[in-house]
Amino acid sequence: MKTVKFILILVLYFGISHKVQGQNIPNYDFYIGTWIYETANEKFTLKTKSYNYYFLGKTHYVVLGTFRYEKNGSVIFDNLNSLVTTIMDDGNPKVVLVNEADLPSNQTHQSLRFRLTDPITRYLSGYSQVHIISTNPARISWTLNFDEGVYSENEIIGFSIPMNMILTKVNQ
Repeated sequence: MKTVKFILILVLYFGISHKVQGQNIPNYDFYIGTWIYETANEKFTLKTKSYNYYFLGKTHYVVLGTFRYEKNGSVIFDNLNSLVTTIMDDGNPKVVLVNEADLPSNQTHQSLRFRLTDPITRYLSGYSQVHIISTNPARISWTLNFDEGVYSENEIIGFSIPMNMILTKVNQ
């Protein structure tokens, strides 16, 4: 009988905590739109939109993005017209940004974390993030980090896009 009570308590606890967590809907409005980083010889454009998906009984809230990168007047990669509608691996390189921690509903996260597979080198980023620098003008810092691990000598390690950037929002 004690085992049945214990299992019932666990089911109730996880059921209630799941419902409470499910009510915390993040406000990603700040991050949605087109962002640009530009120097004399580089231009990186990031386009983002919000996306909600249902998995294992829970709604997950993310920001999906895609980008274009130009260097020395040449387009290195351009996927801006293919802003995907899923986080599943469909072969399209994408940026999937998620919240750092649960906040009460409708609060804007100061930082979002992401992982990215470089479309040229196929190198996978480690723990990377965007962080709000200012809201007027809307600016974020982009920090792309290396994934720690063991790699073969034939594997290209690194990124074809800048690792550290300050992006400015140009439109919603």
